[in-house]
Amino acid sequence: MDSRIAQRFQPFLASRETIRWTGAPRQGFALRSHDLFLIPLSVLWTGFAVFWEYSVWMQSSENSFMVLWGAMFVCIGVYLVVGRFVVDAYARTKHAYALTDTRALILSGLNGEKLVSIDLLANTQVRYDAGANTRGTILFGADPGMLHPGIWHPSVHGLAEFFQAKDAAAAYKLIQVRKRALAPSSSAAGALDL
Repeated sequence: MDSRIAQRFQPFLASRETIRWTGAPRQGFALRSHDLFLIPLSVLWTGFAVFWEYSVWMQSSENSFMVLWGAMFVCIGVYLVVGRFVVDAYARTKHAYALTDTRALILSGLNGEKLVSIDLLANTQVRYDAGANTRGTILFGADPGMLHPGIWHPSVHGLAEFFQAKDAAAAYKLIQVRKRALAPSSSAAGALDL
């Protein structure tokens, strides 16, 4: 457990709540599965925008509105091809993860000021995707699929996930242990039914 990461979560802990695990996402350039679709789409967009801009420029440089209009789409295209990866990498430098006795906590956002708190008992769906070199991703809740709003900026718009965290398998096992410990026992539930 990293004490610097644990310290960032101290103001958000309830009394007698203890941090059991901390982590952070993989740093630097990172691809996700949906980039298999997004990269060709963004290259196609940018290619068309550059072709448009070149065509307008070659026909007449007097039509400044069309030149500016095309330049805006070229800029958007360059951002989609390259810039979004830079923003994603920067956002992940501000992320931190923690597991407590009862919750999974995620600090995220471009300033690291957004806290997501996930009740381990209330959250029924937890998925673990193994990565390379002891890294893995833990997704809390249903998989949003390809059409979620944060598809272009997953680290900014924040899925409830521990993305490519070191020793994620141990964190996943701890989540399962805590969920069992927090769950009401079947004998107590049967006694209530009488």
